Amino acid sequence: MAESVVRSHELLTLVCEFQDGLPHDIRRVRPAADAAATAMRFYFDHGRNYYSLFGATPFFALVDSLHSCVGAWMVDRGDADVPRLLRFLPSALPAVLVHATLDGNMVLLNAHLYRIENPIGRDIAKLLYATAAWFHRPVVLVRLDPHVAPDLPLCVADGAAYRGDLEALKLLVGRNAPVNAPMTYAALQGHLVVLEYLHAHNIGRCQKAAMDGAAARGHLAVVQFLHAHRREGCGTRAIDDAAANGHADVVRFLVEHRDEGWTRRGIENAKFNGEVEIARYLEGRSLR
Repeated sequence: MAESVVRSHELLTLVCEFQDGLPHDIRRVRPAADAAATAMRFYFDHGRNYYSLFGATPFFALVDSLHSCVGAWMVDRGDADVPRLLRFLPSALPAVLVHATLDGNMVLLNAHLYRIENPIGRDIAKLLYATAAWFHRPVVLVRLDPHVAPDLPLCVADGAAYRGDLEALKLLVGRNAPVNAPMTYAALQGHLVVLEYLHAHNIGRCQKAAMDGAAARGHLAVVQFLHAHRREGCGTRAIDDAAANGHADVVRFLVEHRDEGWTRRGIENAKFNGEVEIARYLEGRSLR
């Protein structure tokens, strides 16, 4: 029997394909399934703080990785072979659905949404919902809405604000998605229109970190808006970091309109980074 298998090219190929219980093409998707599982763990572990998810974990790198992996498989096999993939590798479901979400592939998404109508699937639905919110997929967001429980992690709406997606943010606010500090996140990235919307509707918190971060990144219009309309203020790091990063217009505005001041650290860092004129400007004023 063994000899006949070895002598048969077709049988030998089939045996080799199933060495670990999976056909060769299915094995190619296993890294995507593993990446999706890890991304989901990060998502729920850091769900209260978008910046923690964004800055402390490789969440988005994992999403990019699984998207590429599934995408390469789909080029070869197509949507029609997905049921076969999921028969052999059920753990690939989150990766397939994240891929469909990012591609805006409503046919693929609609064909397999029934698979998440169970307790485990509810967590997958929340991950998909966040993905749609953070990657500007409003059509997918609307389609997923009936499948998502109201107890979303705080990071979903905050992440939409951070990424400047006003359309997604309005959809999330409309379904009473919980928020933490979306104004801070919008300010950090310079998304003035999003910040104005959140302020006008009194949605979520704003923090000193909003002006500090906007100043450090050179978002003058955001700094001016926060100065005019909010009362949280800033710290000395607003001028310190703006000076170090060479944002002279922000430094001058803060010096002329705010009284939090700056420290020697700001001057020294400006000099170190070659921002000599800013350093001289601050040295010509009294240190606070």
